[in-house]
Amino acid sequence: MKRTPALLSLALLCACPKSTPGQPNAASAQARAELEAAKQKAQSGDPAAQAELSRLQQQYANTDVAAEALFAQAELDYGQKDYAAAREKYRGLLAEYPLFPKADAARFHLGESALQLGDFKDALDTLSPIYDRLPPDEKPAAADALTKAAVATHAWGEAVRFLAEGLSTTTDPAAREALQSRLYDLVDAEVPQLEIAKLAQELSP
Repeated sequence: MKRTPALLSLALLCACPKSTPGQPNAASAQARAELEAAKQKAQSGDPAAQAELSRLQQQYANTDVAAEALFAQAELDYGQKDYAAAREKYRGLLAEYPLFPKADAARFHLGESALQLGDFKDALDTLSPIYDRLPPDEKPAAADALTKAAVATHAWGEAVRFLAEGLSTTTDPAAREALQSRLYDLVDAEVPQLEIAKLAQELSP
């Protein structure tokens, strides 16, 4: 049977790998091998790692390797305390690959970067929605960051809420005592009585 151009086009479309918008496509085994080599360079402190990761991001654009390479670049900047550069890369990653499997890890460090840069409202807005999804070992640091951001923006209810979260996730007695003292001082000095009554109903004893 002779195939018409329309049938040929349909066959080609069916043969193409389908991807979800925001979800990176799978890269080749060669690309993944190059990515792993670049990650090892980064872990060893090789100064050439950032340029190698940037090359992979561009060469394998729209693939999982490109997304991982951009995430690794952002993590390098974050580890070196270049929070402005890290913030830009995390934002680019989340805009281009919103379904990236490590998106919450990126958002966590994006919020921490905003906090370090003094953008407290952005830190609060970034970290608050993901707090419940974070691994247990990351929650104390996230609760501390959220408390700082909430205090800086005078979001007293949120400050109390995340100080209480810090108490619930911290096992060290000295740290718990310090958090409890901060909580009492905050409630006594800053939080309106109506907010206290509301929080008393929502928070655990």
